[in-house]
Amino acid sequence: MNHEEYLQKVKELESEFENKKVELMKDFVRANNPYKIGDKVTDHMGSIIIEKMGFAWGYDNKPCATYTGIELKKDGTPTKKESRRQVWQSNVA
Repeated sequence: MNHEEYLQKVKELESEFENKKVELMKDFVRANNPYKIGDKVTDHMGSIIIEKMGFAWGYDNKPCATYTGIELKKDGTPTKKESRRQVWQSNVA
């Protein structure tokens, strides 16, 4: 094995490790996510109805879910513009 082969193996191992870290993060978020599509969530900016969920590294590098959906008015109905925004699980009230 020469130096280039060594560096290639290290690069492959690092890539494999990063992929496993992401999968572990997703498993953690799935196990600790109390919401599902169609639920209403509220943060400091207002409420949304969840249409799509994602994964992110949250505050202090703690894995958390992200929710994307239609913004709601205070009475619980969608806004006229039907604007969408994202809410982080760590910000849910």
